[in-house]
Amino acid sequence: MVPDGWKELALADIANIVSGVSFPRAHQGRQTGKHPFFKVSDMNTPGNQRELRVAANTVDDALLDALRGTLHPPGTVVFPKVGAALLTNKRRRLVVPSCFDNNVMGLVATGCAADYLYLLMETVDFAKYAQSGAVPSINGSTVGSIRVLVPTRSEQHRISSILFSVDDTIEKTKAVVDQVHVVKRGLMQRLLAHGTREGYNQPQSLWKTQPLAKLVVMMRNGTTAAQNQNGIGIPVTRIETISEGVINYSKVRHLDVRVEDVEAYRLRAGDILMSHINSVRHIGKVAQYHGEFPLIHGMNLMRIVFDERWMDSHFGYYLLSSDVAKRYFERRAKRAINQASINRKEIGAFPVVVPPLSQQRRIAAILSASDDSIRAGHATISHLRFVRRGLTSALLTGKLRVTPGREVT
Repeated sequence: MVPDGWKELALADIANIVSGVSFPRAHQGRQTGKHPFFKVSDMNTPGNQRELRVAANTVDDALLDALRGTLHPPGTVVFPKVGAALLTNKRRRLVVPSCFDNNVMGLVATGCAADYLYLLMETVDFAKYAQSGAVPSINGSTVGSIRVLVPTRSEQHRISSILFSVDDTIEKTKAVVDQVHVVKRGLMQRLLAHGTREGYNQPQSLWKTQPLAKLVVMMRNGTTAAQNQNGIGIPVTRIETISEGVINYSKVRHLDVRVEDVEAYRLRAGDILMSHINSVRHIGKVAQYHGEFPLIHGMNLMRIVFDERWMDSHFGYYLLSSDVAKRYFERRAKRAINQASINRKEIGAFPVVVPPLSQQRRIAAILSASDDSIRAGHATISHLRFVRRGLTSALLTGKLRVTPGREVT
């Protein structure tokens, strides 16, 4: 049903469909031209999440003519038109006159506002329209035939303003979270090396360096029992459950066994899990279990339990997640073609600087406050994205109406 005052139109009725141009490798990599030349890979560049601002390639007027390329106007909505990237449904906008290659397609608004066209394209799933075959693709005629709902111009602007304001809030929140990460990293470097201000009066001789193996009561791999993905049995960890220092419970699998058969592998609050078999980049990745709900320790994650007489478990977690520890484990990992590994002996040899327990707890509390801020920021971002999805669905279908000068009705 078409809302009052709206029209159901084909994309070809409200936009010109434009194509890219072949870009020979011999001309790529130049940064001296005055015009950006975008490729699909540029859509993944930081800063290009919504608008294409950073190009790996540029062209001058002479090369643009030689390529028979076209500068498309700001506001053009671009997206991959071939390959696996097509199915990711990436949508970006040009912010300056730009050219793009022939793996990209664009829409230039003619019968609607450019911002509203971008929002419309966010709701289109190309998986429904892609041509079948080994390499998915979509052509201009198919894109042009897609039917969309188009409100009046004034309502388009109102809808765009609401949704882009949410996007701006998400971006600002992400920027704050990123900055807290930077501050936390600096704090870790200083505190793990020098302690808190209160600790400056303590003799440095009280800070001992010990191999990790002397500070733990347990360091071992998890159960090798077969895991299932159908949710039957007891939740069990795997490599994918480690995410930014915490356990990602949406990634757990399950063991269809009796609890008593895996009691030895049941995690306790404070236990640390470390990735010791993975890609080199993820070797030494750690997370701490806080006892949120019963969880079994699965294979390929080293379980580390500190002796609380000498090492606070939270302080130990921050030590193992430090840049120093990460570099240590990466350097000592044995590399194969697709993965790397580090054994228990190498992990146990990691030299740990051990301040007095009172200092450990103060340091852990300071760094934990940073983590709390980061988690709160991520929770806010998740909530805003949820709100954005709901608003997009309601506003672009007319279920939720807006008119200039009035609130959402």
